[in-house]
Amino acid sequence: MTTAIFVGRFQPLHKGHIHAIKQALKDYDEVIIGIGSSQESGTLRNPYSYEERVRMIKEKFPRIKVIPIPDVNDDEKWVKQILDKVHVDVAITGNDWTRRCFEKAGIKVVDTYWYHPHKYRGTIIRRKKIWKKE
Repeated sequence: MTTAIFVGRFQPLHKGHIHAIKQALKDYDEVIIGIGSSQESGTLRNPYSYEERVRMIKEKFPRIKVIPIPDVNDDEKWVKQILDKVHVDVAITGNDWTRRCFEKAGIKVVDTYWYHPHKYRGTIIRRKKIWKKE
């Protein structure tokens, strides 16, 4: 059984994330969603709380496992906190820093299956304020 983790902030969950998660579910036996910066909320960069982000993900993917990943200022501790919570064989990411962290820990890394990244990126969505916090 191959288990993959897809780490992101999901601020907010958008079509790009949904496409990537659906593709990962086709490619791996189990997919775990790691919500990064899980302790952050209430800012333009991180408007949603961890609980709100879990709800967004669970609405689309009710059976998927979701774990919090709070920020720590140490790459090795950051990966260790994840691997202490879950066993993973593969990390899915489009982030260079996340890639380096997992590779250094000996975890295989594959690129995220982005869908129209020029349009569906959290930074762009938040900047355009086309998201709505309820």
